[in-house]
Amino acid sequence: MSRPRAPSHPPLPSGSCHCGLIRYTLRTLITPTNTLKCNCSLCVKYGKLAHLLPSPSTDITLLSPLPFGAPLQVIGATAVQETLESRELADVVGSYRFGRGWVTNYFCRRCGVHTFAIGNPREEDGEVGVGVNVNALDGLDASGMEWRCAGYYVDGRRDFEGGVGGRPFEGGRW
Repeated sequence: MSRPRAPSHPPLPSGSCHCGLIRYTLRTLITPTNTLKCNCSLCVKYGKLAHLLPSPSTDITLLSPLPFGAPLQVIGATAVQETLESRELADVVGSYRFGRGWVTNYFCRRCGVHTFAIGNPREEDGEVGVGVNVNALDGLDASGMEWRCAGYYVDGRRDFEGGVGGRPFEGGRW
């Protein structure tokens, strides 16, 4: 008699910069329909395809780099942001804000890869928003035709006044 098998769950997505210095895991399902493209100059120049985490306080876990004496992992957007902004990590993790400074984009100072961005607290629940660079996720093949168009588009060029749409806003890319 065979034993019943436990239901299989897809593995949690993980991501990293090119050299592996910045490593993290996510608790979310990423599909072409829940990705977005922004038309702000930074996202267009990066060619970024993003995924917004539904629950930033639990959906991201930073595995490295971590300051000396820190726990083995840091969970939640606010804790991740505080860790990455620590003086001890300033030589290895870079951050960039532009425009109104609503979003901090984090990148590896060693290899230059942009991994994710953490924004200001959201109006509806006070949580900070996290946008993950889908192209920095490990093992996710986003080369198929279904990934060419995002699930939705945002108007970052005009401070998100245009809201969300089903096609690129002015200056954006399919």
